[in-house]
Amino acid sequence: MSRPASLPLLPPTLFALGGNGAAGSVVFCPDYGGNVLYARPLVAQLGAELRCFGLRLTPPLLEAAGGLDIEALGRTFAADIRQAGLPQPVHLVGFSFAGIVAFETARRLAAGAAAEPRLWIVDTHIHRMFVRHYLLRGWRRELRYAARWLRQNLRHLLSAARDPDVLHRYGRMRFDLGVHPHAYRAVIRLCYEAHARYRPQPWEGSATVLRGRHDNWPHIPDDLGWRHLIRGSLQTVPLQSDHLGLLQRVETVQQIAQLILNGPQGHPARQSA
Repeated sequence: MSRPASLPLLPPTLFALGGNGAAGSVVFCPDYGGNVLYARPLVAQLGAELRCFGLRLTPPLLEAAGGLDIEALGRTFAADIRQAGLPQPVHLVGFSFAGIVAFETARRLAAGAAAEPRLWIVDTHIHRMFVRHYLLRGWRRELRYAARWLRQNLRHLLSAARDPDVLHRYGRMRFDLGVHPHAYRAVIRLCYEAHARYRPQPWEGSATVLRGRHDNWPHIPDDLGWRHLIRGSLQTVPLQSDHLGLLQRVETVQQIAQLILNGPQGHPARQSA
């Protein structure tokens, strides 16, 4: 879509998705495939009130020496959002892996900013980066998780002939590129490696975590692990959908849009302690 006429030329990482509302801006961070296709249902719901933008992985970011780096992404995205002069307030949204990018961007954007960005993390699990804490709190469930992971991955781990499209380097999850289009696989591989190297630092800001229903993973903490990083106000809002359905079910998309427009107050949220 065309760039809103009242905005200056946008930096290469930032592009307009639509919307002409005057209540602020919403910026969607890129997912494992390097795009924000997941945002389309929300843009349709939010465009009347907010201006909607997406962030993308440009060639300089993808081709950086040492590989893609999430901290570098956060710095670049934050600088480009500042340069663009987007209407305030700015909402940063990330679904799944994009929630990690959104967190790092918000952390960088908040430094020295007059107004803190509003961070929305949509079903992004980060508790596996704090294994020691959750092992102490629930060692039985963690052992069950480890046994399940070994059972699922043992054949691949012991095989001399590794499938290049099955990634294991990030030891908390097995990632099969074979279920993704060829066009996305190179970018997914880069994002996967960046995810493996990322060591997030705490942030004194605030956020809302929108959590899907995880019937098969009862050991996942309510805040998905974010309380270890977000030191300000942290609200967790449970949603009645599984992970992939969060932005596919009309009812859930409408609920997320209303939360972004009105804030989590008055909704079935849990304040993390």
